[in-house]
Amino acid sequence: PNAITRTLMHPWMSCKKLSWMLHQAEKWIQDRFVIQDFCLPETVATEFLLQILDDPAIFPMWVCPIKGTSTPQIFAPNQLTDGRKEGYFINFGLYGLPNQSAPIAWITKHLEKKTNDLGGRKVLYSRTYYTIDEFWKIYPRQAYEALRQRTAANGTWHEITDKVLSS
Repeated sequence: PNAITRTLMHPWMSCKKLSWMLHQAEKWIQDRFVIQDFCLPETVATEFLLQILDDPAIFPMWVCPIKGTSTPQIFAPNQLTDGRKEGYFINFGLYGLPNQSAPIAWITKHLEKKTNDLGGRKVLYSRTYYTIDEFWKIYPRQAYEALRQRTAANGTWHEITDKVLSS
């Protein structure tokens, strides 16, 4: 970091240029790496783990217990929906290159299906490949619509499906 280096690199090191480069790289990364979190009830976590160890076999893997909540939270991945007042979920974070050459969208849809079949939920920060119908089978649409009505969000804020669904 001397004066010559700073002078030569300045056109590429401004905040605006670095931010632009980050957003250009984002799609490249998302098309090559799985970056996903899935929360499954502790009762089926071992089954899910055994399935994902072979397919897609992404390492390292984040495995973290999370206390479930019975307090209504529309999109919470640790929402207890079976009437229990307490219980635990296991969060599986998969961040890396899969061991197969299938498209990342296909791998993610496959993981979403496994998660849903086992009664788990995906954390909605990353790319999501549910259809609108699949999404509303998992999450309570009536509660969401009531919340939008109560907060006067209709016509003001985007629908959640516009924000989180990738396809």
